[in-house]
Amino acid sequence: GIFCENGVGSNGATGRGEASLHACAAYEVVRSMERGLEPIEACKAALRLIDQTTRQPRLRNDGKPAFNVTLYALRSDGLIDSAPMHHGYTFIAQRDTTTTLELAASLFPKS
Repeated sequence: GIFCENGVGSNGATGRGEASLHACAAYEVVRSMERGLEPIEACKAALRLIDQTTRQPRLRNDGKPAFNVTLYALRSDGLIDSAPMHHGYTFIAQRDTTTTLELAASLFPKS
């Protein structure tokens, strides 16, 4: 899913689309940034919502979602960040003329 709001920013998601859509994750991230959360915190808040709304036992493993969703947020001032459900995901960030590969801060850190 994706959601954009002029003057606030945008969010996109990859991974289990049904989980993102069920929680309206992209919308939640943008609304959270509008309320003042940093992009990383807005992404993690939406991931917590996905975790809370995933109730089917077949979709859970060791008390956590057994799938991944990664959220990518861009705030209107250019601040970007990303957060996956589980540890080990990276994203490419372009800031001015500099491109970097960054480790995304996950909701569930490496155990």
